[in-house]
Amino acid sequence: ASNVDVYPSTNGKVQRILVRVGDYVEKDQVLAEIDASRAGMDFKSSPVKAPVAGTVTSLPLNVGATVAASMSVGKIASTNQLEIYTNVAERFVSRVSLNQKAELKFDAFPGEKFPAVLVEVEPILDTSSRTLGIKLQQTPSDSRLKSGMYARIKLITQTINNAIIIPANVIVTRDEKSIVYVVKDNIVEAREVTPGLKIDDKQEISSGLNVGETIVIKGQALLSEGSKVKVISVSE
Repeated sequence: ASNVDVYPSTNGKVQRILVRVGDYVEKDQVLAEIDASRAGMDFKSSPVKAPVAGTVTSLPLNVGATVAASMSVGKIASTNQLEIYTNVAERFVSRVSLNQKAELKFDAFPGEKFPAVLVEVEPILDTSSRTLGIKLQQTPSDSRLKSGMYARIKLITQTINNAIIIPANVIVTRDEKSIVYVVKDNIVEAREVTPGLKIDDKQEISSGLNVGETIVIKGQALLSEGSKVKVISVSE
């Protein structure tokens, strides 16, 4: 999210702190109070107000600390929707475009996926790293996610409908051919297949398999054409 600096309206010492990092605040909400009194002169405490509505991302204040009107005393993320910045390697640049969908994962929420959309692509490639900067927005916004978290990003660059997907480790290589063992009447057939896209541990099969066929997913490295097998269990 875009961070906006918070400035006190006067010099003085921090008298009270009313919010914490992570709190959502409204515009002009009082974040802290400053005592501008000097020797022989007492003043009414001066409020430090939020310049925008958003989430407090930094507030490194301690009661009694001296602050100045020209000194930033904190930062506020000016939007509820988290923005994620990352870089894409040059070889993948042609596959990114605005409004592309993505999935986010966070260590704080193992097993959960959070949707995001690509909202900005930098116009110039970084010549030193050979990467292109992009910005994603987590949407719909999830209040459990906090600014400053690190995300693992899966950017969806291509969608294939009605694809045949199998576990990637099912495929074995024989004579430089990709083989999947198909079971019919307890006899296996060594079927040559054409692998397509691979994402994580899932492999698309472009040709060689048909929907509804039964394949061997364990012990296939020990099989050969025509081997007899006993089906122990079947998973969908």
